[in-house]
Amino acid sequence: MTGTRAIIVVGVWMILWFFCQPPAAVGQEDISIDAFLSEMQKTLARVQTVVEEDALPEIRTVLLRLNITLAVQVDGRVSYQVIPFGASVPGLSVQTLTLMVDVPEASSSLSGVASRDTMASALVEAIHVMARARRGNPPLDISRVTIKLGFVIKPSGSGVKFVLLPVTPEDIKGLNNSAVQTIIVECRS
Repeated sequence: MTGTRAIIVVGVWMILWFFCQPPAAVGQEDISIDAFLSEMQKTLARVQTVVEEDALPEIRTVLLRLNITLAVQVDGRVSYQVIPFGASVPGLSVQTLTLMVDVPEASSSLSGVASRDTMASALVEAIHVMARARRGNPPLDISRVTIKLGFVIKPSGSGVKFVLLPVTPEDIKGLNNSAVQTIIVECRS
């Protein structure tokens, strides 16, 4: 009976050890979901500002698919971290969080700022393509466009802790797929 108790104790200890590990992103600064969503709101507000200034088709919905890790602390607290670019994450540690977010209001204080935000620039250009096609010769009648863009969250040494960078399918081939996030934006005329 003593041997069985020892095996149970060791088993329980191993389970607790596994679940009480810090987030699986090794060697990277933690990026909380709150910090990420705050930065994404700013990016979307920049895009919305350009959309209104340039009279582009309006953004109707924004869907975010995030690859995250879960950490349960010894005291039972749970925290989620977005997986950043360059992180080493075991496949079983990756969770998916899907969020439908409201489009933020445009802000005159953000006028012109989108050009300095790579993520915002990529989204704005995709919306501009739709607008140019509608004005083409012959014009293309487009009622709705869905933009699906992969991006990574890259830790940064500047004032912001991280930046959002769009990635191409070629870029994704060389990346750890768990570090690639997705945004899906639907625009309607």
